[in-house]
Amino acid sequence: MRNSVLKFTLLSVLLISVTAVFAKRLPEGHHHGHHVGHKGKHVKMPKFNRDSLLAEDKINESTNNKVGGVRFAQKFYVEFNTENSGEITYNADGSAFWQLGLKSDSAFSINLQFSKFHLLQGDTVYIYNPDKSKIVGPLTEANNLKSGTLPTVPIFGDSIIVELRQSPDTSSLRSVEIGEINHDYRGLRGLPSLIGSTTDSCSYHATCFDVTDKVEKGVCVLIIDGSVLCTGTLVNNTAQDGTPYVLTAAHCLDGYSETPAEVATSIVAFFNYEAPNCVSSIRGSIEQTIGGSTLKAFASDVDLALVELSSTPPVDYRPYYAGWNLSASLTPPFYGIHHPYGTVKRVAVEEHSISAASYGSPFLSNSHWRVPSWEVGTTDKGSSGSGLFDSTGKLVGALSGGSSYCYSPYNDYYYRLNKAWAYYSDSTKQLKVWLDPTASGVTELNGFNPYGNDTALRYSNIAKTETPIEAYLETPNSGLLAGQNSLNATDYAEKYALNENAYLYGIFIVPPIANAANSDVISIRVYAGDSVPDEAYLLADTVIDIKPLQWSSSNGFYSYSKGILAGNDNYIRFGSPIAVGKNFMIAYDVPYTNLPIDSFSVFTAPARTSGELASVVVKVGGSWISMYDFAGVRTSLWIDPVIQYDSTAIATDTSLVDRDRKTIVFPNPADDVLRVMTRYDMSGECKLTLYDIYGRIIKQKTGKVLYYTIDMPVADVPVGSYFLRVEYDGKSESHKIIINR
Repeated sequence: MRNSVLKFTLLSVLLISVTAVFAKRLPEGHHHGHHVGHKGKHVKMPKFNRDSLLAEDKINESTNNKVGGVRFAQKFYVEFNTENSGEITYNADGSAFWQLGLKSDSAFSINLQFSKFHLLQGDTVYIYNPDKSKIVGPLTEANNLKSGTLPTVPIFGDSIIVELRQSPDTSSLRSVEIGEINHDYRGLRGLPSLIGSTTDSCSYHATCFDVTDKVEKGVCVLIIDGSVLCTGTLVNNTAQDGTPYVLTAAHCLDGYSETPAEVATSIVAFFNYEAPNCVSSIRGSIEQTIGGSTLKAFASDVDLALVELSSTPPVDYRPYYAGWNLSASLTPPFYGIHHPYGTVKRVAVEEHSISAASYGSPFLSNSHWRVPSWEVGTTDKGSSGSGLFDSTGKLVGALSGGSSYCYSPYNDYYYRLNKAWAYYSDSTKQLKVWLDPTASGVTELNGFNPYGNDTALRYSNIAKTETPIEAYLETPNSGLLAGQNSLNATDYAEKYALNENAYLYGIFIVPPIANAANSDVISIRVYAGDSVPDEAYLLADTVIDIKPLQWSSSNGFYSYSKGILAGNDNYIRFGSPIAVGKNFMIAYDVPYTNLPIDSFSVFTAPARTSGELASVVVKVGGSWISMYDFAGVRTSLWIDPVIQYDSTAIATDTSLVDRDRKTIVFPNPADDVLRVMTRYDMSGECKLTLYDIYGRIIKQKTGKVLYYTIDMPVADVPVGSYFLRVEYDGKSESHKIIINR
């Protein structure tokens, strides 16, 4: 086995940023907001007229012309920093802790724009809602951008807390200041929403089209300036060096009080926001984001905008950089891949020819491709900036606007790449200098995967032809097939058998039910092996909090209802990849105390016939058995690992998991002190690190091995569940700890 048990969390975000999706020109006044100068530890945003904003939105979105964006948030301009707001505590060693609470009544979500963000090594920033069901962070010096700013992803609810833990380092200047607070008044995801009029009957999910399967991985939804939505596409260049250029529309960045270059720094790109496995009822994952970008080219009269993201999408995002075609003679069919109204990724198909056309003021003459009529699907408000692809999957244009909408799929206009290529000689107003840096002169370029043959993939034991179901036991038994039931199953595990060794980067898990009566958590574990989970082969474990947040017009926000995980494609990312070899298992437990009857389960494949895949094992009465022996069903759990094949990814055994030589941690539950009896077969030093369930370090201590015990005081640690990592000479164990008084 791997010699260390890794911790990871659903709630951490690699890079933080805001995304805006649109397909029409921004309405007048979209940039208006309130200036707030309030100080204190807890700051409440002023009230505003939500009905007035909704009325404006309805007028601006009722026209057939789709030039503009989908506004979803009200902006508050602030200057909150450690000097004028919040509460700061200085420690004897020079470190400091700053906390600021922000509230905006009835917000569906809140996102921030840090007007100043520069951390030093050892500094961390967290942003979370009060019940910690959503946490962004830790943000570190790795999140410093060239712009000196940082946009953040939305956090659901109308209250958030910003927390800075400052290291003792005073050798250089750090700077953290919140400049904008954006109140989501329409609802982005998971809560009641007025956004989303585009229905499955007139807009088709991208994951249902095999022909666009590779290309769509580069299409991303954008939050711009914290308040508006648009679409963008990763695009390749002739150097094929993985520079993360994103093509979108100039009008997505125009019309603000800031310059387009300043607006570009606020962009947050969301990748793989799509209905998984072509199941339209499941909301896509929004965990894979990159925040901040630099404007490279902008020409408003062509509608050209090209930005460079602050970092390359990591391998587990499975990115694809679209190729391009500058030909004036194009062969159908054509595909528009986009995010209408900020919904999951869709595809529209034009099966006939398109023609060069003029779109009218303020655009140059003959600068667009006209799509006369979509045979499949349509675009809508929020699709602006999305790409038009030819029959070979190459970009030929990006959406400026048009008059098509649900049930009327006519006349959309995409600005032509061959017009935007070098119409202007100025490098800041053309594509050529950026997308052909080698001066090759080519007019066509294939798409590009920056990770080549080492790319990651989403592996599933559920075929695309199978529609996952919410399954229950048959009578005389009752309850969930993959959750709480009358047979008292406590744990479930899905087995994976790969053809090659692989690294595991994370998992997608899709629950139909996620309810909680308290702040209950679900434990998720990864094991090596091909039989049943064995604690001796534990590779990683974590917990996810299923305490939900819901909203109603009569009660406002309340908990203890349908979980926010339910019906969502949730991504859990590891801190570092895990070598799992060819055979491994992913397991979760289900609690039976202080919960609704149906608390948590995972979608399963429909029952299969004899001889077909049966990959689930169940723990009952302390022993593991097959799902078939348990319930007479051959099925698989909808838990999809993100893997990368690598011959070196071999899970090797280690004496650290020898149960006869284990470290002893007691008492558990603990009150005021944890005692660690070290391993007798080890020597040197032993390092103890206590983590909370979100992976944050609570405290650390180092002691000598072979002392009777190493004591860690925990009287100052709040009651709850924790993990204690015990490290010996680069090897480690992990112990689940309960602190109770």
